[in-house]
Amino acid sequence: MSRLPQEILDEIIDHNHNDRKALWACSLVSRACSDTSRRHLFSCIQLLIWAEEDIDDYTVPVLSPGHSCPNFHRLLVMSPHIAHLVISLKIYLPSTSRPLDTELYDPYLPSILSSLHHVRKFLLSGGPVVTDWDEFSLSFQDSLIQFWTARQLESFILDGINADREIIPPKPRGDAWSSLRHLALLWTDLDCFWNHEEGSVIPLQSLTLGGLKVVHHLTTALEKNMATFDVHQLRELNAILDVDEDFALFNRFLYTLSDTLEELCLDVTTTALDPGNPSTQPRSVKLDMSTLTHLQSVYLVLEARLIPRGGIPSSIQTIRILVILDPTLNVADSPWAALDTWLGDQLQNLVALKSVTIELHYGTSDCALCNCVCAVKNAVMSDKEVYAAVRREMPLLKERSILSIRHNTRRLQWGAPGALRRWIMGPEHLYKN
Repeated sequence: MSRLPQEILDEIIDHNHNDRKALWACSLVSRACSDTSRRHLFSCIQLLIWAEEDIDDYTVPVLSPGHSCPNFHRLLVMSPHIAHLVISLKIYLPSTSRPLDTELYDPYLPSILSSLHHVRKFLLSGGPVVTDWDEFSLSFQDSLIQFWTARQLESFILDGINADREIIPPKPRGDAWSSLRHLALLWTDLDCFWNHEEGSVIPLQSLTLGGLKVVHHLTTALEKNMATFDVHQLRELNAILDVDEDFALFNRFLYTLSDTLEELCLDVTTTALDPGNPSTQPRSVKLDMSTLTHLQSVYLVLEARLIPRGGIPSSIQTIRILVILDPTLNVADSPWAALDTWLGDQLQNLVALKSVTIELHYGTSDCALCNCVCAVKNAVMSDKEVYAAVRREMPLLKERSILSIRHNTRRLQWGAPGALRRWIMGPEHLYKN
């Protein structure tokens, strides 16, 4: 092995960056392999602030590898060189409704945060039950705020953190947050961010919102923080929208992104419609994307009786639509013809369109925004019969030879892995998995 050039060894190890067993073996086999292996092993650290009794609770997601605060603190004390390898830090709070036990993280977490100077990606998840900011100890709050404002973070994610006040200082010192490009707030109120009064504008490239009234946040809270976040430079927008949102207002927000937005992902949810109720009438969703002249990719998640309407820009290259179906009903009863008409009537102008993918997901009572364990198929028809039935209902796209249909056992997931929650609660996952 010593005869191999170091560059070749590094390439081999980089190829196995997701195989932790292989990385551990490589880190022990020779000095030539140890540096690259450890860089991958410790680049992303997950801290699990759980009590032992939580581990057997069915609501606890399986996150492996993960560290408790005492164990990771001990590791840093024994091997302080590990700290500079950590690029991504994810903190997962208890997944039960029990009060947060400060002994699980104090005094370890403040010390851990102060030693991690090279973190560029940060995630704080409240678990299936939204965690109130005031449940944290004062030392935890202070150490988090100091950590956020002292690091050059590129990605910042809050998931399930309820804060009824600003938790970021109104005047961050220096150029704090100037490197931020990716922001995700899921089941988290945007008001928790500061009303920046001085300093440079942060040109966000990616924004993910969901769980609360997204349109309200985009038009009010973002206006409050417009001096801080320049959303007019967004390239990627991901959002969970309730079917009762003001889509006219949302379309006006899209208009402000006309010159930059390239990727759009919308998950339109509703508790008002029951997919298993045949009497529920189809309902249209007016989504005007025609002004997004640089848009290349669209991903829509819709319940079976939600029908999109509105213009599509000529720049679009790929369209994916995941349709959530009732597994006990005939697939032909879903409004495929309406989807075909919506897209087919605009095909002449969609000169860049390469593919339209229809993903069929059979939802059950276990299907939720943050945790989908459905994995069922249609109870009436085989897969071959389902695909044939959908194609018959979509002749315009079929004739263009750009239509593909597939079965997806899981819906698009939002938020922390394994969370069972919260869209029936308030306040109510982007990061996207």
